[in-house]
Amino acid sequence: MLKYLFIIFMFLSCESKQVLPPKTIIKHGHNEISLGEFQNQTKDGDLVLKMGYGSISKIIATQLDEETQLSHCGVIYKKNDSVLIIHSVSGEIGKNDGVQAIDFENFYDDVKPKSLIILRHKDSSLRSIISAKAKDLLDLKVPFDHDFDLSNSDKLYCSEFVEIILKDTFAKSYFKTKSINGTKIYTFNSILNSDDFEIVKYQK
Repeated sequence: MLKYLFIIFMFLSCESKQVLPPKTIIKHGHNEISLGEFQNQTKDGDLVLKMGYGSISKIIATQLDEETQLSHCGVIYKKNDSVLIIHSVSGEIGKNDGVQAIDFENFYDDVKPKSLIILRHKDSSLRSIISAKAKDLLDLKVPFDHDFDLSNSDKLYCSEFVEIILKDTFAKSYFKTKSINGTKIYTFNSILNSDDFEIVKYQK
């Protein structure tokens, strides 16, 4: 039972909510910009990573013990004027179980200050492929991976979802794993060091 305690907490609750501070203004460098302006600066196929406010997000960061504390990730899908995040969340805390879409404003509700990171692939011709594959998995309604089994892609948790998309697109792995109580879990910081992506980090 103890073997799976952290794992259950980790991915059931990476979107857990608390009472949060105002969200209308964020900072890009030293300049304050509105949420709308921020959305306009994101691009289709960007990756988004964050540290949430919830106590379980803190458990995730503590257990992963990475230099940059993060607890969740997804793919930006832009169509017309809308900005959506496609990600995988347990039905215990999301609208549905598994891969689903959330609007950027609601995703932004659970972002701790200075923790929202946008990763952008340097090859602009491939970014739309990333978002298209995310949309395909959304349409397939891939369920959440409650077993955290990396041996197949029938079910996916948040970082597993992003890793599968990238591996299918580029034929290489971007997320490294860490063994926690005998179970291999994808970490977040490994992709931050990839030469294939540029980091666009916005601060609230």
